[in-house]
Amino acid sequence: MWPYCTQPLFHSAIPVIVNCTVLNGLGVVGSIVDRPVFVPSPQSKGAVFLDVAFTYAPTLWPWTGYLAVHLSVNEDGVDFTGNAEVCLSDAHAATQCDATTLD
Repeated sequence: MWPYCTQPLFHSAIPVIVNCTVLNGLGVVGSIVDRPVFVPSPQSKGAVFLDVAFTYAPTLWPWTGYLAVHLSVNEDGVDFTGNAEVCLSDAHAATQCDATTLD
């Protein structure tokens, strides 16, 4: 998904919001069991200047949900010029359904 946007981020600017679709291949109904995690890339010098927040649907139904990633630059990044590389991680699980057999 690169580049999502070529617009630069600036400290004190309105956050950029990236909308992601979460596909649940485990079943029709599922859930996000832990908050998504922002993992700065060790090679990226700009990632430490990002503030990242998440909005997401805790229930995935049917098959999908949403994850909104809010990106902004913190005060320490006022003078930084360059790129930031990050990874996002989440954990989701399928909901168990009662199975019945037809005779």
